[in-house]
Amino acid sequence: MALGAGAVSGEKELVGSSSVTDGNPETEWRFGNTPDVLGKWIILDLGTDRAVSRVRILPGGGAIGRRASFFVKGYQIHVATSEEPNDWTLVANCPVNGKRVIDTEEDGTWVLPGPFVGRYVRVTVTREDPPNWAVVGEVEVYGDGYHARGKYISEPHRFGGMVNLGRARWEAREPPGTSLTLQFRTSPDGLSWPDWEELPSYGAADGRDGVMFPCEEPAGWVQYRALFRTEDPLRTPVLRRVEVDYDRRLVVEDAEASISPREVPVGADTTFTYTIDITCGPEDRGVDRISFNVPGRVRRVAFRGVEVPEWGWRVEDEPGRGAELPPMAISFSPEWRLSVSGRLVVEFEGAFFREEVKVRAWLADVGGTPEGEYVNPQEVHPASEGSCTVRTVGLPDAVLSRVEVRPDPFDPGRGDAVVSFDVLKVEEPRPVTVAVYDLSGRLVRTLWDGVRTTAGRRMVPWDGRDGNGRPVPPGVYIFKVEVSADVGRAEALGTITVVY
Repeated sequence: MALGAGAVSGEKELVGSSSVTDGNPETEWRFGNTPDVLGKWIILDLGTDRAVSRVRILPGGGAIGRRASFFVKGYQIHVATSEEPNDWTLVANCPVNGKRVIDTEEDGTWVLPGPFVGRYVRVTVTREDPPNWAVVGEVEVYGDGYHARGKYISEPHRFGGMVNLGRARWEAREPPGTSLTLQFRTSPDGLSWPDWEELPSYGAADGRDGVMFPCEEPAGWVQYRALFRTEDPLRTPVLRRVEVDYDRRLVVEDAEASISPREVPVGADTTFTYTIDITCGPEDRGVDRISFNVPGRVRRVAFRGVEVPEWGWRVEDEPGRGAELPPMAISFSPEWRLSVSGRLVVEFEGAFFREEVKVRAWLADVGGTPEGEYVNPQEVHPASEGSCTVRTVGLPDAVLSRVEVRPDPFDPGRGDAVVSFDVLKVEEPRPVTVAVYDLSGRLVRTLWDGVRTTAGRRMVPWDGRDGNGRPVPPGVYIFKVEVSADVGRAEALGTITVVY
């Protein structure tokens, strides 16, 4: 495969530098009007690291039309990488050349078996033959392998109606030194699409089990984008297959939501009202479950202005005292299954720890899902731009906040102590370590060892035992919380008293 390249030269001014890569041997490369060419060179830039396997040097118009001896009489070829552009590796060497057309593949001048990985190819003239000039018409570089980066955008797929998208799966191969990421997006009409940069990305490994479709539903069109990267020009990731489940029968025809309040103090327990306006047709599945992406304690549920009694709904996986709250999920009893249009109101208590949080919700028909099939929820979309986004104010400079332990003092025979703390300003999962020490600084027990977490209220229990499972003596102990955050490393210390 011939590789495109730009050219520069030295050590003197080059006449017609672009001529060696213009595809026309009649346009010449030469150093002025002189046969003094010893040590002169030209460098070709391939634009990215490639696997160079062959170089051809074609004579220019002088050798073809005027003087048959106007060609390179001796040469060396070096290759350098993007990372080390000044570290040149000798790949071909010919002290004496008698051929007008130089071809490293045919001439046997390759120093070692190739290909050689590099971005820059340098051809150096190593022999003079006065009064003959060294005139070059073209320098051709051939290579194997792949570009460092690439992308593929699929053609938009039209469903011929609105559908509820389910699980997306894909099959890919990632050799060492390569990576592949996949993105999906949907459109109601094939005209309005979200920007790729605003959408989540998934790796090759995510495709084995699949992911629930991450985009707005219901949808009339779907499209995906694959991004390929490699650090080795001889290896490339491969995307073999992409498939997306979908259901033409919707959970509901439409569901749009809003939340209030939309501005709250950071980390402050707040009562929120999440409102969903549901449009449900006679052919739709209906709703017996709603799930959220944020934790909270549900306090009240109402539909069409009527409060749903406590026996009509339940919160799944309600945590016990002192435990972290999981993302909210509400199940409805058969009597309160939502199968008509109306407004659903959910009041919950929660606290947010990022500057901006988009509260998302999904509606599902669990009871109507055939046995053995997975539940395919349908995402609720915002009623207007930003209507489901909560912004926090008063975000402190610290990464750790409200670090405390309860109860203190504590009797292990009566229950665990809980070390609680707020993690702030952490968008991507970061390692957090929580450890207990005695007053001499000796490690007693590591409660969390590099557990990866994002911003939020975190609670870590301690049962009063050391790392070997033995009860610790009564007394005062030190606990330390460490987090590697987006803006640096932070730690906080505190004391806890054990009594019996």
